[in-house]
Amino acid sequence: MSRPLYEDEEDEQAATAASSDWQGLRDGDGARQRSLALGLVALAPLFLAYELGLRSNPELPRNLAEKALLWCLSPVGEALPALRAGLLAAAVCFSLWLCFRRRLALGPSLMAVIFEGVVWAICIGPLLAFSMGLLGGLPGEVMGATQAAGAPGLALAARLFGGAAFEELLFRVLIFGALYFMAGRVMLFFGAPEAASRLSADGVAIVGSALCFATLHLDLFATHMDAHGEAFSSPVFLWRFLAGILLALLFRLRGLGVAAWTHALFNLALLLGAGVDVLL
Repeated sequence: MSRPLYEDEEDEQAATAASSDWQGLRDGDGARQRSLALGLVALAPLFLAYELGLRSNPELPRNLAEKALLWCLSPVGEALPALRAGLLAAAVCFSLWLCFRRRLALGPSLMAVIFEGVVWAICIGPLLAFSMGLLGGLPGEVMGATQAAGAPGLALAARLFGGAAFEELLFRVLIFGALYFMAGRVMLFFGAPEAASRLSADGVAIVGSALCFATLHLDLFATHMDAHGEAFSSPVFLWRFLAGILLALLFRLRGLGVAAWTHALFNLALLLGAGVDVLL
């Protein structure tokens, strides 16, 4: 008679539950796949590309979103680059630890995030052009504005590609998160049902973060951060606002990593000459 694998029924149930839990994590539980920890790990290549691009061409300006995020650290002066690198490395390492602690299959999960980013980067141009067409926008003017930087170089491409990570951290994680929290609390305070509060918070966070995304690219605000912005143009502002809405929806539904890689790859495509109406 063969020896039983488990000493008692409780051991067997515990082992079955653990195996089931690991299988769910390995196959990619939806909530964990959209976790902030996995998103931060997925941002690591973007951070690296950004820093390499700026080091190869120090004349390129740093991303406005990065300056806004680190504005409170400006008093440290010359120590800021080392402090910035240390903070980013610490955030990525802590996120890696969280992913391993939750037994997330990191390789397949990261590949899934990047693959989704590629797919949405291809789709976002036609979606923007279609939306602008419905609202009377002029995609041609936007196309000219996106290519105003001149002939692309490797350093500029790396800077725009990686800079998307800082923009997603500022506009989607920080601003979206703050607006969502405040709007939800206000609705609950006035007695709204929980479902209505969440829906209202989503709407406020999506629209509000998209408005901030479009507005903070303007000269009016960029000059306060020692950065170069752009003059106000209705089609370009509308295009950025709609892009902000799409990226906010991706952040809400698919997580930080997918939104950041979509943003980064779309920036790269625009720089390399793909118009906003590509694939239409």
